[in-house]
Amino acid sequence: AMMGPEYYLPLYFQSAKLAQPLQSGLLGLPFVFLEGLGGIISGSLIHYTGRYNALLWIGAVLMTLGFGLLIDLKSSTGLAKIMIYQVIGALGSGLLIQPPLVAIQANVSQQETATATSTLTFMRGLAQAVSIVIGGVVFQGSMNLKQSDLVNAGLSPDMVATFSGQDAQVNVGQLESIADNTQRQVVQASYAWSLGNAWIMYAGIAGLTIIASYFVGTHSLSTEHVEVRTGLDKTESEH
Repeated sequence: AMMGPEYYLPLYFQSAKLAQPLQSGLLGLPFVFLEGLGGIISGSLIHYTGRYNALLWIGAVLMTLGFGLLIDLKSSTGLAKIMIYQVIGALGSGLLIQPPLVAIQANVSQQETATATSTLTFMRGLAQAVSIVIGGVVFQGSMNLKQSDLVNAGLSPDMVATFSGQDAQVNVGQLESIADNTQRQVVQASYAWSLGNAWIMYAGIAGLTIIASYFVGTHSLSTEHVEVRTGLDKTESEH
């Protein structure tokens, strides 16, 4: 769910707010920047306190709240409100960057740390990729459901096809070619509503994170270094 806003917020800005590609990137920078800041904060707190469970819970709650607020985004939503929603969701996502890695390392033996770390990294990357694909499916299906609204607004069959299904994301730049202001607003509203369904999905997944955080084992991190020997043991003939 963490990658959802990073991927689909620029689409929202280009469609619902008619921003240029460069502008949409700049408008999405607060999310990326604050997500990184949240990662720094969580890493620092873990370093000084040796605890990670509270950060997992707080991060999950903020992420769920932030993603849930994105459902409210419409074509008429003001920039200030959009930025506030980004701040909440980004800080929540950022707080969840480091704690899962620390938690899994704290709950396995040192001999299993490398395996556990690589497994977490793989699963996180896979989950992010799958979430983007599923988000796209939800968005495309929702745009198909809005075809009747586009027809009722008076758009030609070709224009309706342009802003439907898998073509909607590719043809977002065609919005400005709609001369009639009322028709353009209907298409903008369709994009915002369709993305809202994607936000619902991401908020739901984020909500599951709150539940999952309660099942993470609690361990105070040790300040003592324990050396772990790697490689094959020597045989008696080699001594």
